[in-house]
Amino acid sequence: MITVSRKTAIVLLLLTTAFWGSAYPFTKALTVVFSPLWVVTFRFGLAGLVLLVLVRRELNALRKASARDLRLLCALGLLNFAAILAFTISLQRIEVTNSGFILSASLLLVPFLEYVFRGKELLRTTLIGVALLGMGLYIMSFGFHAPATFRSGEIAAGISALMYAVYIIVIGILSKKFHAGLIMCFVFLLTAAAACPAALLINGPPAPFPDMRTGINLIYLALAGTAVPYVLMGVGQRTLGNQTAAFIYVLEPVCATIIALLFFGETVGGSKWLGAAIILAGQYIAIAGNRDKTPRA
Repeated sequence: MITVSRKTAIVLLLLTTAFWGSAYPFTKALTVVFSPLWVVTFRFGLAGLVLLVLVRRELNALRKASARDLRLLCALGLLNFAAILAFTISLQRIEVTNSGFILSASLLLVPFLEYVFRGKELLRTTLIGVALLGMGLYIMSFGFHAPATFRSGEIAAGISALMYAVYIIVIGILSKKFHAGLIMCFVFLLTAAAACPAALLINGPPAPFPDMRTGINLIYLALAGTAVPYVLMGVGQRTLGNQTAAFIYVLEPVCATIIALLFFGETVGGSKWLGAAIILAGQYIAIAGNRDKTPRA
């Protein structure tokens, strides 16, 4: 298994976040052609098959794994399926920035979940960072106005968000036991295996690909938006604590907004840039003050 320094791990998770953010608009574009269940099937099926080729030598580790770790891997795969399906539905129905706000806001729960369930200390810098990150996310998504009544897409994003907060903690446990690529290969293939029959049952056969652009969008989403960042996530979280990782992932909607601006023609106002700046300030304070101390037994 690959273990890296703290600085390298931070860089890897920043790259993870940039790749994830780029996946938002590509996912939204694909939901115009395919149902959310088929998007999940194609995305994770292709990514899982690519990783299967790359980590085939690591498969023996599954035979030696304990029953508890295998159950945890299966639970992670099903959690990923449910979370990514809810996320894809949200992107089909609402704006990229609003979906990103709700999903990223859940990451701020990670320090409090670890405090309650693992006894990890809540530092002053953590609380200041969480406050700034929350403020930046809100301004970036809603400006200086109260949000409108929640739509079904925002409810779906909220469900996905809560599941991803748990997902990060589980990844932190498994990344210390298995090769990062093996974890993600297992999770991706299980996600696709759950999504495909559900898609056939609910939506019927998928629509044919209408043009080459759709195929390129899918390949990018499966590789750069899924396989690469999730493996980097597994490597980085082997070194960093869950809180530091969560603070880095909050940058995701900033990356999503930049990609949406550059390639998909979405309008980005001054409030979004102000929110992005506050997010960066909150990240710096939270990460600099969090040295990933070991939780109490």
